[in-house]
Amino acid sequence: MWMKSVLAGLLVLTGVACSSDDEASNGREYAAEIRENFLESCRGAGGEDSYCLCVLEGLEGEYSQEEFINVEVEMAESGATPPFITGLTTRCA
Repeated sequence: MWMKSVLAGLLVLTGVACSSDDEASNGREYAAEIRENFLESCRGAGGEDSYCLCVLEGLEGEYSQEEFINVEVEMAESGATPPFITGLTTRCA
């Protein structure tokens, strides 16, 4: 269930991020709209608040918004989840 929550949240980022790149702050925190959509999607897929926030903050700590968009596109195309994200979802669970 936790992986489903994260993947649902990640898919939301691509759609919103493409229109929100200029709203990102210093690359350490994604644009507010992206953060809100990720958390809402993660919760909607059954993730607890603390879990969803843990994953989001872990992603922000590892990837700038632009880097993450690229990783997310690669994930959508290949169907493979990078080891960092798999480890993050396990650690936050």
